[in-house]
Amino acid sequence: MSFPRWVLSVIVVLVIAVVTTTGNCENFASNFLFPVGEREVLTWTDSSNPLGNSWSGGTGHLGVDYWMPSAANEPVYAVANGTVSKVYYGGPSWRGVVIVRHELPAGQSFDFNNTVLPANLEVNPTNLGVIYSLYGHLKNIPETLVEGQEVGPYTLLGYLCAQCFNPNDCDPDEVSWVPHLHFEIKNQTAIDEAWNDGVGHGYSGTRASAPNHYRGTRFILNNSNPSLGPFHDVPHDYWAEDEIAYVAAREIAQGVGGFFYPENPVTRAELCTMISRARKLSWNESWYDGSFVDVSRDHSHCEAIYTFKHFGWVSGVGNHFYPDNPIMRRNAAKIVFNGFEFTETFGGTCQFWLDFGYFDDNYSYARELCQYGIMNGFKGYFHPNKNLSRAEMAAVIYRTLQALEEN
Repeated sequence: MSFPRWVLSVIVVLVIAVVTTTGNCENFASNFLFPVGEREVLTWTDSSNPLGNSWSGGTGHLGVDYWMPSAANEPVYAVANGTVSKVYYGGPSWRGVVIVRHELPAGQSFDFNNTVLPANLEVNPTNLGVIYSLYGHLKNIPETLVEGQEVGPYTLLGYLCAQCFNPNDCDPDEVSWVPHLHFEIKNQTAIDEAWNDGVGHGYSGTRASAPNHYRGTRFILNNSNPSLGPFHDVPHDYWAEDEIAYVAAREIAQGVGGFFYPENPVTRAELCTMISRARKLSWNESWYDGSFVDVSRDHSHCEAIYTFKHFGWVSGVGNHFYPDNPIMRRNAAKIVFNGFEFTETFGGTCQFWLDFGYFDDNYSYARELCQYGIMNGFKGYFHPNKNLSRAEMAAVIYRTLQALEEN
């Protein structure tokens, strides 16, 4: 059989990628994400009630407070891979608290640049490969969350409590503060010295001092690549977890602020861009001819769209491409087939679908991809008019590259 001309170079890349991503299965904290909301919402919070700062209720604040626009009932996630160190329930000033231990392989250190208060410079974070994250003011902590359990950024720790306006008559899921997450990053010394196995009080008692604690937002940013996963909304048992991790690690499809949004539909423009990244296609400026009035030169997907147009892999309707329209599975099959330059079927069997057949112009492309094991149906149905989801697209790209490598 023959391959598309570009396949041999992809095979070399894939072999290298497989070797470099097999890795160690230890639960190391290689990537940190924000515990609530999206990155853009939270980066300002170090100036609201930052490490060491205080208000009238106390001095030496030990964490950063994440004040969300609608904080009550907001889900809270672990910031990285780790092991639950403590699950604690206190009064209306604390309520539920979870502490997670994070570590790196021996000899490696987290990045503590600009995370230490000037007053705490005696605390030397050099070569510190073990750290703890604390999450305070939680309710509805899952009963399955127990000490010693391994967690990751996909693990739900609980929800933010609502505010109790009468501290003497609070419900068990209310706190005596405005709803927010009290978040701490602390070292082993802080765990060993604080009362109740490291939970502590939330304040050091000394103004502008937070010994053995580090600025939470800055620490996350230093040790984070939130667009590349893992993601809060892709748990370990999600059907496309491996495929999403694969495309994210290769920057074929990325997330936002630690979320991949796997069930969101893929747009026509995004599909072109993902295939272009998977194939590492080059761009020639002469391919831009402005023929699509809704895809200008500064459009974020311009180069991928006009590359596909140049090779005849996509077309528009008149002078419109409709880049932001979700793409249906039937139409996606044709673009995937053309974009990866499939030319022949190499064995395998594929069922006929009850809702998709020869009457559809895109049927032959779907059948070819089905023979490759790339796009399949479910219980005899292809669902041709269903929008292709981001998770499905990740699986399609992963299976395509694997099929081309194997054949």
